[in-house]
Order: sequence, then C-alpha cells, then structure tokens
Amino acid sequence: MLEVIDPIIKKYNLPPWVKLYAAKYIKKNPTKAISAAFGFVNYGRKKGAISGGKIILPNKYEFDIDTVAYISELFLYGDIKLAEIAAIWSSRQMDPYKDHYAKLSKAYESDAHAINSLLEGLKKKPSFEPTKELEELFTYINGIDNAYMRIVALDFIIKYAYAKTFGNVFFKAFYPVSPEFMRQLKSVLNYNSSEFSFGEAEAMRIIKEKVIPETELLESTKRILMLICNSIKSEMQIAKKAGIATEISLLGEVSIAYPLHIIADAGVGISPDAEAESIFSQCGWQ
Repeated sequence: MLEVIDPIIKKYNLPPWVKLYAAKYIKKNPTKAISAAFGFVNYGRKKGAISGGKIILPNKYEFDIDTVAYISELFLYGDIKLAEIAAIWSSRQMDPYKDHYAKLSKAYESDAHAINSLLEGLKKKPSFEPTKELEELFTYINGIDNAYMRIVALDFIIKYAYAKTFGNVFFKAFYPVSPEFMRQLKSVLNYNSSEFSFGEAEAMRIIKEKVIPETELLESTKRILMLICNSIKSEMQIAKKAGIATEISLLGEVSIAYPLHIIADAGVGISPDAEAESIFSQCGWQ
C-alpha cells in the first residue's frame, strides 16, 4: 500500500521526507487511502458548502461552526501573543532587529483584527482559554536572551511549525467553502508580506553562517519544538471531536520535523527524523 505515497508526494509538491510520516499515517489507517489525508486540503475546483451550522468540505468532511470558531481562536491567541512579544523586543535598543519587530508586531495585530472579523462573521464571541502548555511556549519564546536566537525562534521555528503546516491547512481547507466575510482574509493576512519574508531570510542566514554556535542553536531549537509538541498534544481533543485526530497527528509530526529538516539542509549536522522522534518520545506523542 505504500506505493500510493510517491505520486501523492509528487502531485502536491511535498518534500520527499514527508513520505516517512505519510507511511505512519497509512499504518494507522489501513482501510483509508493516503490521498484522504492530503486531499483534506487539495480539491482542485471542487466546492464544498455551508449548511445547517456545518461546513462541508468537498471530500465530505463535516465541521461544526463551533469547531471552526475554536480553531480560529487558537490562531487569534497566537497572533496576539506574537504581537505582544514582538512589541516588547522592539523596545530593546540594543537589539539589531528592533525595527523589524516593531513592524512585525503591527502585522500580527492586523492579522488578529482579521480573525476577530471572521469570528464576528461566524457570530461567535472569543471565549478561548489557552492550555498551560500553550502559555508555556510563549513564555519561553518571550524569555529568549540571545538576539539572534530570537529572530530564529520567531521568524523561522514558529513560522514553519505552525503557519506553514496548520495555518496553510486551515486556510486551504476552509477558504474555498467560506462565505464572503471569510474570503476577505486573503487580502488581509500578512503571512507572506515582505516583513515576514525578511525575517525568515535573516533567520536562515544566521543558521547557514553559524552566527549562533551549532550546539546552542540545536539546544534552543529542540527546546522550542518540545514546547510546540506539548502545545499541539494539549489541543488534540478538538481534533478528536472533529473526527480528524489522525490527520492532525500527521500534521503535528510534520510540523516538528519541518524545522529540523530545514536546518539540516542549511548545513547543521543532525539527523532530523531521529531528532524529531526523540522529541515525540519525550513529549509522549501518540
């Protein structure tokens, strides 16, 4: 059955290393085709619908509006915390990236405003309470002392672990079937803005040029990814409720492995999948 993975990896232009995690997904779902997992966010021109308080995707997945609102509030909480952290860092006169953080804070504030508008459109008032694990992640990020590790954490690790996995999936899954008020998010969200691009490029330069000693970089990266793993695990009940626990497990594993593969490709001497497996084990990932 594993032979079905290669054409799917090619079709969706996914990195080859994803195959390892897709294979684990198949073993968990022997009666389901792997295309169901990736088809969760890729439908071509097929359209879904909104009916009776549910969002129905083209592959027949159904989500309560309450579930979509909860996921939206997760992103809202993240944007608010990142805006706060960036604002604090922008006040540090000796930080070489203080001007970047000031702009980044405004961008995250704009994103938070857009998500608030989405919740208003869904007729839902924010009522989200973060888990202890999620709070611990942002507390740790805020407390990073090294100026170069700060930009790596904020503009690379967080971006690849959350925005480039869960954020992309959420947008691609729900945007095609969303009402007009949600479609406006496309022109408002800043994830691909020049400021975000600058931060990611600078983070990659720091990694490639070994501005941060490799041992220190790895220690901090793995610590942050452990906290991210804990935060994802703490929210798995919403995935179970929505009937997509296995798909979110796959995304969760990819989100931890993704930054590790990127830094390995940048010349850091690690085995990314082995490091990811160590994090899963310590995190108690199921």
